[in-house]
Amino acid sequence: MVDPIPFDIIRRVGEELLDAGSQGTLASLALASHGAFDAVHDVLYARFEITPKSLAALDLSADDETKERRLRCLRHVKHLAVSWLPDDSALNPLHRQLNAGVLVFPRISSLSMGPVALDQLRKWVPSSYMTDLVCPLPLLLELLARHSSPTLFCASFRLCPSDDWKRHQELATQGQYAMCKRLDALGERWPLQTATFHNVLFQVPPALDCTNRYEFAPHVVDAEYKSLREVLAQQAMEARLLRERTQAALAAGNAGVVGVGSRSNSGAVTPRSDDTPGGYASPARRRSTDEERPSLDEIEGGGKGKEKEKFKLLWGHEATLLPGPDWSIRPWQIALAVKGKFPSGSRERHNETLERTKWEAVNVEGGLYLQEREGADDSGMWWDAGNGVGWAEAAYVIKEDVEMGLAQFLAQREGVDDALLAAIRAKISYTDASKGMDCECCGRPWGQADIYGLAGLVSEIVPWERGVTVRSKPT
Repeated sequence: MVDPIPFDIIRRVGEELLDAGSQGTLASLALASHGAFDAVHDVLYARFEITPKSLAALDLSADDETKERRLRCLRHVKHLAVSWLPDDSALNPLHRQLNAGVLVFPRISSLSMGPVALDQLRKWVPSSYMTDLVCPLPLLLELLARHSSPTLFCASFRLCPSDDWKRHQELATQGQYAMCKRLDALGERWPLQTATFHNVLFQVPPALDCTNRYEFAPHVVDAEYKSLREVLAQQAMEARLLRERTQAALAAGNAGVVGVGSRSNSGAVTPRSDDTPGGYASPARRRSTDEERPSLDEIEGGGKGKEKEKFKLLWGHEATLLPGPDWSIRPWQIALAVKGKFPSGSRERHNETLERTKWEAVNVEGGLYLQEREGADDSGMWWDAGNGVGWAEAAYVIKEDVEMGLAQFLAQREGVDDALLAAIRAKISYTDASKGMDCECCGRPWGQADIYGLAGLVSEIVPWERGVTVRSKPT
């Protein structure tokens, strides 16, 4: 049967659907007929995500016709998204095909790992037969290390509401260094140019032999949460409206003033000093209780519909006084990522490492507990609470501490001198949150994140789940 629509038109439609992110519609188009499948299958499989549902596409133990069709599709994969690490036993048919010399993923140019897969990698325990290996890997990653050559890599850490960051740290501490070592083993076998790590908060940052881009996480709050700036602006506007209405009423000789406050014998209005709208109450931001805060433990589906409205991301000044790690963790993370690449050794080896390695920190003050230092507002209140660093000076203080820490630790190592230290500092760069870019590897827009709960970290086996997608680009 001949397709009523020409081959090139079907293909063009498929490309447009892919660009629009309509994967489901594109898959339905591919199933319409054999001709439609031939036209769009390479477009459909240009990006392939490994999840429990898609695992069947990797099953090469089926009949010859099905196996050949699946191999044909997998050979078109250009970006592989590892959102879930399947059990090794489920990949035995794929392993046998690769050992027989069959090409499965020959065109992969970029590879990404999601939060669930990273947690699985962190908790993964090698089998007894792997103990003789220098750095064993789960079978899927081992096969990808042997048979693919991506140049772009990215990995997303689990991002949770800011109120839960301490509990998240307690649950995610074990296995961090092992995870970094396994990612480094992958990087050594791939010709990587750039490795991007999304949503870094308190985690030990991996450092690969390429340009390492660390995107530090923003704060995550309830969608109804009002930042200090929003509260101050709202109260200033209400106070101004109250004054204007009062003056207009007095000018008209009207003793019955419409507004908030009490009326004296002269007809003047005395603004209230409590927390009612329109008064001169001291600014206070709404903090929802644990009972009011929505739970993420049972949310699935990737943030469709109303679930997008449950959370929002806060950046910079708007995120001051929110729960988060102390500022001192950030220079420790950056210095750890740098100094780990320069153990004691020859200067020639250090020069080789420096030639192919860079470090870029994006939104370096993101997710931290920072003070608010804005001065006096319209009500005469001065805002400066707690101990720590102010939001305006955080980036500068962190940069200075990184340089001091590197000078202290690296100067004691063999093969490191002042000239090398200066060259290392020149390879470290910082990018403001407002200048962040979309991920070159996975295509994720800057300012978009998936919010997860903590239930998946409590059990020994990390369950499959999707986060709630939230987007709030910094300005």
